[in-house]
Amino acid sequence: MSKKVKRIKIGKKEYSLNDIWRLCRKMWADIKDESDIIRAKEKWLKKHGFEDDVLVSDCFFCEWGKTYDFNNCCDACPGRMVNFRFVCTNKTYHYSKRPQKFEVAITALDLKRVH
Repeated sequence: MSKKVKRIKIGKKEYSLNDIWRLCRKMWADIKDESDIIRAKEKWLKKHGFEDDVLVSDCFFCEWGKTYDFNNCCDACPGRMVNFRFVCTNKTYHYSKRPQKFEVAITALDLKRVH
């Protein structure tokens, strides 16, 4: 990675990597059973005080990743920091096609990372 990021700004607040993991896990725990994940993410963010279109792809991991100097925010995804093979569109746990499995996948990654 080209630069070390300790905190990112979303709206008027700053968040650490631990905050990003916490927010991502909370969002997915709350929305994993919804039928329309795209809409569910938008509603969850609004309910929790995040303005429309404030996060890349309505995703805390993507927002973290875009703070790096990569053309693709996936390269700096917090999930990939734990497992370089992680990708949210993996057919086994695709975030919008298999949201319950996606929530399990990010929970497992969070348990593996060093806190």
